[in-house]
Amino acid sequence: TALVHNIEESRLELDRWASSGSDGASVMTGELNGVGVQLTRLQPFMKNHHDVAHRQALACGDTVESASPFEQSTMVADTERDMNAIVSDHNRSCKRIRVLAAFQEKYGLRVGRLTHGCITRWLTRFQMANGVHQSILALALEYEEERDQERLNLIMRARFIVIAAYFADITEKLCLLSKMLQVDHLKYKLMRAAVKATQDGLAATYLGMPADKFPGGIRMQRLKAPLLAAAAAASASTRRGVLNIYERQTVFDLEEWESMQRVMRTYAKSHIDALSTRFPQDAFLEAFECLDMGELPTINLGETDIEYTVRIGAYGAPQLEVLLEHYGKPLFSPGGKSFTPIVRDTQVREQFGRAKSLIVQLRGSAASAPEHERKEVTDEIAWAHLYARRATYDLADLCELCTLGLVQALTTSCAERGISTLGQIKTKLRNRMKVAMACDLQEIKLNGPALSSPKGIFDQLIGEALQLFSSSARRNPSKSFSGLRPCKRNARAISRRAIEVLESSGGSSGEEEDEQAGNAPAGGNEAGDDDEEEEEEEGALEAL
Repeated sequence: TALVHNIEESRLELDRWASSGSDGASVMTGELNGVGVQLTRLQPFMKNHHDVAHRQALACGDTVESASPFEQSTMVADTERDMNAIVSDHNRSCKRIRVLAAFQEKYGLRVGRLTHGCITRWLTRFQMANGVHQSILALALEYEEERDQERLNLIMRARFIVIAAYFADITEKLCLLSKMLQVDHLKYKLMRAAVKATQDGLAATYLGMPADKFPGGIRMQRLKAPLLAAAAAASASTRRGVLNIYERQTVFDLEEWESMQRVMRTYAKSHIDALSTRFPQDAFLEAFECLDMGELPTINLGETDIEYTVRIGAYGAPQLEVLLEHYGKPLFSPGGKSFTPIVRDTQVREQFGRAKSLIVQLRGSAASAPEHERKEVTDEIAWAHLYARRATYDLADLCELCTLGLVQALTTSCAERGISTLGQIKTKLRNRMKVAMACDLQEIKLNGPALSSPKGIFDQLIGEALQLFSSSARRNPSKSFSGLRPCKRNARAISRRAIEVLESSGGSSGEEEDEQAGNAPAGGNEAGDDDEEEEEEEGALEAL
């Protein structure tokens, strides 16, 4: 196949392929003949993973299908449709954008344009709901000025304001989860913790919400004070509507309030259930947690050394067997080809015991160190300690197993982020850029320092670049810089001179000091330098 051909051209070893990640398209994850299945026929030790960020997006989409038609049509869907209509009205009218911005700035409610929500993009749905809800009074003042009674009555309904606030609260938690799932080098343990924290947050806020709690969740509580302060400028009816909603006076009848609470409880619960469905527990990935040496149990109060040794010896044994069942035994392809185990199961068990003993000793040394030198033995410190001693204590197979756990492709966001970055670099105005240059700029964009970094970092980088430039092949400046006359000195001498200028910046140069002492400048020919040559050098130096 084309993928295998590219692997061979890149001189990658297919036998070392540990895992693959995809966005969940059927062509990649098909159980019968998907790309992942075809790769496992060539390398059965490989594991295929569905990108966790895409799984979370599918979980959010499942909630739309899981809710009943009545709930969707009367509450959430209707409110979302009305918010999109309000945003569309403003996006099509420059006058409304200016008027809304003026009211936003005047009362300090929110400054910025409203964002249209797309059903397949949860970040835009949150931005839409949050923008409309925070600008609710500015919108009311705008519609009063335009005498648009229909829109005014729509946004001043208690159901619209409360559902918009709830919708923004829930989607904000889901957007935060999505960002957490898109970090580089995501570990399964952190992914499970992020999903569980989101589920617990939704359950505590909405499922455990008392019946008499303030309507609209935390978002309405934060907006209450500025809205009530700005309501004094509105008409009597609008001011009364805002006060009724936020002071819980007469706007809510019992049936309407119970209906809103029931719908939002159901909406939140559907998200919790969808996350559980899309993120089931994976015993294989959970087994790698036994290699988190920083999580080794500590000795309990009153526990003897023998009891602690026995407990440490049993730690992680079941999970280790799950890994050895896959990596420590020979596997066979559908064609009957045999594949040698990646690690030796007997040696891994012995090395795992030695590694745990070394970490216990490391903890003892850290505990007995002076207080100002004492450090917590984290997973990174523990594995750095083990990896440095892998040859002395024969830990090669265990380190290989740990490497397999580190390269499990749970997320593909880094690859997608690279594609987006390349699109920002190679624009229509730079369409003649070569592949090598585009790749170098992409590497700088992704891994280089931010523009907000201290200035010294950039000075250091410029100095290193000049050193590299001076050590490279000779160049003709007349070809590199249009409009310059050919310089009699080569690029190496020019860059060397540029380094001297950078080093002496901020004070008088060495040449000036020599002149003050009555000596000739270092490196010069006293008074015999050619003026034309100096001008050419200065011009090339300035261009450089």
